[in-house]
Amino acid sequence: MYYKFPIKSNSIVRILLVVRFFITINVRIPTFV
Repeated sequence: MYYKFPIKSNSIVRILLVVRFFITINVRIPTFV
């Protein structure tokens, strides 16, 4: 979803949340790695 006005802080927060989500998945299910 792209907004007409760029929000760099929002994109950074989104990236951090995604990274954190993947890290938690890897920590909870290490057998998939």
